[in-house]
Amino acid sequence: MNALRNIGGSVRLPLFMASPPALKVFVSYAHEDESFKDKLIKHLAILKRQSLIDAWQDRQIRAGEDWQRQIDAELEAAEVILLLISSDFLASDFCWGIEMTRAIERHDAGTATVIPVILRSVEWDQAPFAKLQALPKGAQAVNTWDREDDAFADIAKSIRLAVEALIERRGSSSKQTTTEAPPSADRAVAGAPLAGSGPSTKLATIKVGILLSRTGTLAMTEAPMIEAALFAIQELNDRGGLLGRRIEPIVQDAESVEQSFETLAEKLIQEHAVSTIFGCCTSSSRKTVKPVVEEHDHLLVYPMQHEGLELSRNIIYLGSAPNQQFLWAAQYLYAMQKAKRVFLIGSDYVYPHAAAEMIRDRIEGLGGEIVGNAFVPLGSFNVSDAVREIADTKPDVIMSQVVGGSNLALYQALRGAGIGPPEIPTLATNMTVGEIRYVGPELLAGNYSAWSYFMEIGTEDNRAFLERFQAASGATATVSDPMEALYSGVLLWAQAVTEAGTDDVATIREAMLHQSIDAPEGRIEIDPETQYARRISRLARIESDGRFKVINRSEEPVIPEPYPSERSVEQWDAFLQDLYEGWGRRWENPTR
Repeated sequence: MNALRNIGGSVRLPLFMASPPALKVFVSYAHEDESFKDKLIKHLAILKRQSLIDAWQDRQIRAGEDWQRQIDAELEAAEVILLLISSDFLASDFCWGIEMTRAIERHDAGTATVIPVILRSVEWDQAPFAKLQALPKGAQAVNTWDREDDAFADIAKSIRLAVEALIERRGSSSKQTTTEAPPSADRAVAGAPLAGSGPSTKLATIKVGILLSRTGTLAMTEAPMIEAALFAIQELNDRGGLLGRRIEPIVQDAESVEQSFETLAEKLIQEHAVSTIFGCCTSSSRKTVKPVVEEHDHLLVYPMQHEGLELSRNIIYLGSAPNQQFLWAAQYLYAMQKAKRVFLIGSDYVYPHAAAEMIRDRIEGLGGEIVGNAFVPLGSFNVSDAVREIADTKPDVIMSQVVGGSNLALYQALRGAGIGPPEIPTLATNMTVGEIRYVGPELLAGNYSAWSYFMEIGTEDNRAFLERFQAASGATATVSDPMEALYSGVLLWAQAVTEAGTDDVATIREAMLHQSIDAPEGRIEIDPETQYARRISRLARIESDGRFKVINRSEEPVIPEPYPSERSVEQWDAFLQDLYEGWGRRWENPTR
């Protein structure tokens, strides 16, 4: 199990044949803390012998078994989740990004009790689990006690109280009671919310799916979007949820793999019975999910900018349409910056290919010229040929739809070739604050980006939103347009659920068609004819400190145009079909 040692570990204390049934307990820990974990298991032995809990360890996973899938299954089945906190736990991407994140989601949804156990001294006051009653007594780290056995005995006693309370509630539920007995006044129950951390409910939760990537080349954009969606759900749950029920997010990591989105969308609908799916970032992932939600007559809320050329009664298109983003920005640069000669570059999937055709039509219609066009495979760092062509053609501006990790290679190569602003700026319509941090502002300052939302918007609504988000996520937390769109999309959905009075998918979908909201970016309205969003368009310049300076904006939310007027709907449909068939019935180019 060397692979597990590098990423953290898990122990699940599963069902033991007893009456009443034992509670399923999952232990999340860093493998550097294995000796602490083993001592804890020994101190919990009396609970095992009394058939309250029983132990299963990841060391029992046999060679060749899918350890990730097995750990995920145990985490989903657990009724109690113990987080063994140390500096190694906080530093582990697996413990923090997967196990702890899902544990808190399940706790907030009311489907599991999460108990932090502080093993070694570390700063954790701003962690998501800081709102929960931690162990041992006083949240004093185990390694600071005079005798570790005293600390573990205190932990075991507190876990016993929590387990007994949960078993009692389980029994009460089976007798059709819905009220919870309050915890003992003389001692806080481990894992219980601290004062002010939100209500709970015994009613069935409203499940929603979040379908994005925590890993792979798109994680720098998509992982923060997950955080934004969970933040919106937490705010709603803190206010009592919807229809008297908590919202339970089911997060699926598509790992930046196009085909995974289809499989996981099916799983969210069929196995988890979610009422709505929020997610997909690239157009290729959206197009793989579209047949799934249409077959099941379900609902996808899509938050990312896109190429349009699509209408579906089963999708709400929150991301900016072409005339709200890249076409709007291209026309401005053409008129104001005299950008007549344009070089197009993008990642090799459907959105950049469609965007390139639209920009070509628009710029040539204005009297300009497309001097070159290049595509980079998703995740590829091989950009030398494209940069050489840019150097040879000497455009007035580069318009880029390159996404993910490829941006670092692109801007390093451009700088190495002496290409950059002010002589040859780039309009990068996929450039978020996450990409700026990844690439570095020193390589990007003076270039442009176009979105509906930038953190620098100076409205009271935006300032209040950022204050709340940074209070929850850290003072240096940043927000991109896709994050804000997904946050706003959850709130629009919540309005629809409240209006519908049900979590029935078809009823929510109908209610979504006339929702609007005063979002951090300004007014967002769902256009009932297209199911696209009306949003304000903005163009910004990247400054040397990595911030954006907005230099132009539309006066009002722009009405979306799914199909640019330069070609007929039939011509655009034929263009897409040719791409799809030419790529082996896929939405990204399989050629590498």
